[in-house]
Amino acid sequence: GYSNGTVTASHNKGAVSSHSTVTTFLGGLVGYIDSKTVVEGSTNAGRIYFDCPSNTCNMGGLASQVKSGASVNNCTNSGDVVLANPANNLACNMGGMIGINESQNVANLTNNGNSSGGWSCNSFICLGGVCGFTSKDFTGCINNGKVLFNESSTGASGSKLYMGGVVGYTKASITIANCTNTDKGSVSFNPTAQEGDTDRLYDDIYVGGILGFSNE
Repeated sequence: GYSNGTVTASHNKGAVSSHSTVTTFLGGLVGYIDSKTVVEGSTNAGRIYFDCPSNTCNMGGLASQVKSGASVNNCTNSGDVVLANPANNLACNMGGMIGINESQNVANLTNNGNSSGGWSCNSFICLGGVCGFTSKDFTGCINNGKVLFNESSTGASGSKLYMGGVVGYTKASITIANCTNTDKGSVSFNPTAQEGDTDRLYDDIYVGGILGFSNE
């Protein structure tokens, strides 16, 4: 669940799932990577599944969150990351590898798993093939997995969605370098709203092959 040490040449093949009503950190290899952690040469092949009645979640094939000072390098994910049945007022960062990244020392990650979710009203969701949200530079990462988001049949009034083949949402000052979203990594948003559906009025939707949105 939590690491502030060293994880090297480690491999998970088991599914990781949660049905939680509290803030949740869900990762295939490590739930939460704190500032002194080093993760190298490790893989996840297990499915990450969150049946989400809570209001806040971070989730990723490798880890839910990477704190400033941690190091994550040369890791691979092949497990699907799935957000299901989201609650209203949800804030969620989800990625094929990492949900939210705050470290400058993240590089050479490869995601082969698919990332998918759905949303409800007044939600704020960042979804990326490699990382959902990053406030620091991202280097040498590859996404081979599909990134898919489906609109909820119950509506999505007031919601914001940021999704990209590599990263969903970044701070404007950061650099994404030598990253690739391959021809296997399709990025798809599938709305069902029709003209006149006032309960399905989105505030923002940003979708990109590499990056969904860069904030000023």
